[in-house]
Amino acid sequence: MFKTKYFLGALVLFFIFGFGLTHAQSYQSSQLQELQRILISLREQLSSLSRFNTPAAVVLAKITFKKVISTGEHSCALSNQGKVYCWGRSGVFSPGSGLSGIETRYELPKEIAIPQDGPQTFVDLAIYSRDTSSPPSPPQVCARNTTGEWYCWGKSYNGVEKVDFLRDYVSFSGDAFYTCGLKPNGEAHCWSIYPNGGGNHSGEQGTGDFIPNQATSTRPVIGGYTFSKIGISVTNGADYTCGLTVNNQLYCWGKTKQGNYEFGSGTTFPPATDCVVKGNLFTYACPTPIPVDMTNLVGKTIIDLSTSGSNSCVLDSEGQVYCWGKGAGGRIGNGTQTSAPIPTPVQMTNLNGGKFKAISLGRSVSCGATQNGKIYCWGSDFSGQIGSGQIGSVNCSPISGDLCALTPTAVDMSAVSGKFNSVASGGDHVCGLTDGGD
Repeated sequence: MFKTKYFLGALVLFFIFGFGLTHAQSYQSSQLQELQRILISLREQLSSLSRFNTPAAVVLAKITFKKVISTGEHSCALSNQGKVYCWGRSGVFSPGSGLSGIETRYELPKEIAIPQDGPQTFVDLAIYSRDTSSPPSPPQVCARNTTGEWYCWGKSYNGVEKVDFLRDYVSFSGDAFYTCGLKPNGEAHCWSIYPNGGGNHSGEQGTGDFIPNQATSTRPVIGGYTFSKIGISVTNGADYTCGLTVNNQLYCWGKTKQGNYEFGSGTTFPPATDCVVKGNLFTYACPTPIPVDMTNLVGKTIIDLSTSGSNSCVLDSEGQVYCWGKGAGGRIGNGTQTSAPIPTPVQMTNLNGGKFKAISLGRSVSCGATQNGKIYCWGSDFSGQIGSGQIGSVNCSPISGDLCALTPTAVDMSAVSGKFNSVASGGDHVCGLTDGGD
């Protein structure tokens, strides 16, 4: 690295040889003398510089975070200062830049700015579907400020826009086709803006029919349930929803395939009498919430729910995780690739007595943060999602050669300072948030 005076000296030499010699013939003698005087003065000034004789560190204010979300090939994080930063594919999500449809990747976090309303302090993040294109793009991202207003950005937005009707919801989550939100009274509403009727063609809005709800005029999920958590698959086209009620019951509705057991309601197929054939005899659309079989959850208090692809997992108050649905690639986490028709305990042997405190399901991988600050993942590892430092421990697909982990496997923390508080699983990547806000 050049010291400052040598760098400036190089500029002087460049001036002499790059300019002076090629144009000296056009100067009068007095002009050349004046140039020489200036160069001598510069040399004397350079010799007196000492504060920059060695490289000086550039000090940047450290940004610490309190929440991170991931979806597809994109992640966003909420800082302790109330700012939102995003990274990944902006061509799909256009994180607050107005670059809709332009393939730009942000390898470093980019702060989301709202020029029309001035600086904002945000307190929450959520994934939202507002796609008006055909076929639909992955979901967008929204942030809530201190006054309860939600701002959203992504491919269907021109920069960052305020979405007024979202003030009616305390939380919500979406995929490419539809969004479900919880109102303050625990009532669940689902809706779609997708123009070709994609929002409720499998009954995933839970209204008892296949008529799509519109964003500003929604009907609640049928049954009069009071929900505490709603889980929507982040995988495009999975088209089913699961919900946890305040009285510790689980329900699922939407599309299910024979043998995948997305609803966790057992082996009976179709799982309810009002389900209708969807495309072929092995796929059904069920517009009414169907109870999940709670056999393995008797006496357990469920504190978290996460849904993705053809799988769902819940976390109980004792730190045990239970999963159901498609088993290919080790997604159940019980040491097999067998699909689970009801909630099945995840094998906890590798945790050495540890307990989970948070879970997150991605496209084909599941992860959990433990009470002692570690992260364990199971499922597909074809992109290194398990984070163990080596790609895959099992060849889970002899045909494609895909690798996976059949049970929770520890994420390599050799480069991590601190302990993990939470985890966010996206498409083919996973993010963890430490107790230090990193």
